[in-house]
Amino acid sequence: MKEHRMQITMKSSDASIRYRYLGVVLCLLIGTAAAAHFRSRREPDQLAAARLIVAEEHLNFGTAWAQSEFKWSFPIHNPTTEAVEIIELRTTCGCTSVSPQALWVLPGETESVDVTLDLTYRSPNVELAPEQAFQVDILPRFASHILNGVAWKLSGKVRHAVRLSPDVVDFGEDRLIVGLPFAEMELLVQPLVPLAEVQIEIDQDLATVTPVGEKVGQPIDSTGPLKYVVKLSNALTARRFELSGLVTGRTNDGEAFPPVALHIKGTVSQSVKAYPRDVRLGVRRIGDSGTLAIELSTASDEKFSVRSIATSSEYASVSPGETGTGNNHVFDLTWRCEIVGKHSENLLFHVESESGKQIIVDVPVSIYGVSPRGNKQEANQ
Repeated sequence: MKEHRMQITMKSSDASIRYRYLGVVLCLLIGTAAAAHFRSRREPDQLAAARLIVAEEHLNFGTAWAQSEFKWSFPIHNPTTEAVEIIELRTTCGCTSVSPQALWVLPGETESVDVTLDLTYRSPNVELAPEQAFQVDILPRFASHILNGVAWKLSGKVRHAVRLSPDVVDFGEDRLIVGLPFAEMELLVQPLVPLAEVQIEIDQDLATVTPVGEKVGQPIDSTGPLKYVVKLSNALTARRFELSGLVTGRTNDGEAFPPVALHIKGTVSQSVKAYPRDVRLGVRRIGDSGTLAIELSTASDEKFSVRSIATSSEYASVSPGETGTGNNHVFDLTWRCEIVGKHSENLLFHVESESGKQIIVDVPVSIYGVSPRGNKQEANQ
């Protein structure tokens, strides 16, 4: 009787093991089938996108002159049986633009992407050389997901004809005074390749750029810089200005290089200036007053007088209200704070020189008002 029971127990245990084994096998089969199903659903997007072809020879534009709008294009081929959607084409440099920025590449088809490169772009700390390497990554983003590591590297060499020193001819804020001879600045044009001719084009009514020691028609010594003098026209009025010109020319081989931009900037100031130029009375409580001395002086030998002082604010007073003739005048500004928050106005000094020339000196004034119980936290809001 005991043996019979033992046999029954052993048979039940064997059956349980077989059932468990069959269950594991069944789960594996179901998992494999499910994985294959989902993989088949991913393949049209993911695998097809990964197999897009951009040939290396189409990602190298060779050697090109530095220019602001260099055009290039490259084909994208889809060798698969599935359409691929590129929802965005990005670049790693603001010097590059692409068109179209989104596209479909149908099965077996080829689409072209147009690229515009600003080959004049360079890091401020990198000095120009005759030839420099250029590379930008074009990054596709696909409809299903972003494929990590997919980047089409567009590269080539950029050829530079000249190097300008300084990069920008900046006259600053104190070198150009109305009524006085304008200061001049030197510009050096360093040939980086053998040149037969260099010309500088600029609006002659605003500025002249004159070569020093170079004669028209004579060969250019490419081993040293070409010197020029930049002189501004007296027609420029008192204001901040920016001028643009072009450096053009030909190499010894007769090839014209693309124009190189020349930038000139500065500020033309009136002969009479105010100190400080921008009056800031700081934070004041309502009802309090801020005071400050303002001095007007001339940069020339011509004396001047202040005929009147105008302001639209009823809270400001300036004394004296007018002056006699002199080289400089000092005024006391008093501003009563009556407005919560920032309040800005302009003081207009009407000035007349000994020769009868009339100008207006504009002095911005600002004050920040807080309530009598106000604090620094209120002023920072």
